[in-house]
Amino acid sequence: FKKGLRIADLKIAVNNALRNLRYVDRVPLTICPDGDMEASSTLWAATGSATVAQVTAWGTIYPLGNVYRGIKSLSVSHDAGGINGGAQSPPIRCKAGKSYYLEARVRCTGTSDIATLMAYDNVNSASIQTATWSDTGWGRIGFTFSAPSTCDILRVRLNGNSATDVTRWEDVMLLPTDAREIPLPDWLTDIGNIRYLYGATAMSDYDYNVDYPYNDNLWDVIENAGHTEHPLRLVLSFLPNGPLWLEVSRPFPELSAD
Repeated sequence: FKKGLRIADLKIAVNNALRNLRYVDRVPLTICPDGDMEASSTLWAATGSATVAQVTAWGTIYPLGNVYRGIKSLSVSHDAGGINGGAQSPPIRCKAGKSYYLEARVRCTGTSDIATLMAYDNVNSASIQTATWSDTGWGRIGFTFSAPSTCDILRVRLNGNSATDVTRWEDVMLLPTDAREIPLPDWLTDIGNIRYLYGATAMSDYDYNVDYPYNDNLWDVIENAGHTEHPLRLVLSFLPNGPLWLEVSRPFPELSAD
């Protein structure tokens, strides 16, 4: 290094290089904002007196680690509000009477903890449907539900059961079951960075294999003209009946501190 090179100059040079680099990742297909918990700052808000935080330290190995996939998970420390104390997604536009598939990957940090995944009617302030998990190892919970007749906005809630519960969450997947076109995350701006579409096999309560590639003639990606929030959308020639994953080339996060 040259004498007098500042740390700030080095950071700029590294970030310039990172902007031109990509790594291959498989991401869950979902209309839930920040469903994979990988946003630079979490989009999930605390409900009641709960607290939420992004976790980046892997901790112990699977199945008890803090992070299951990627580099982040969402940690929720629940409150005395029980099933109403946790985290909630931003509002999600839905269609009344429409059927949706919801699932999430979760683990409890204590043997007496209970994690509750909730589809929540944001218009009528009511739970639509729930599923629970009480294992300290990572697992998956989910269900299919219909939006109530007077509901056009829903949220996903990640709740607990008591003030002492602490849970970890990842891969919240929400999809309309009759979806033919699905908006893609806003960080996907280049069709060339989308490689494959995968389905799941060997599904169980604890895990599944993301190893079923769909033929190219069953799906396509097109530009979502005029939409800066979701510039691309996925077009399907089949109806999804479970989790879907995209294999993509993803940008490296830039350095943010000196």
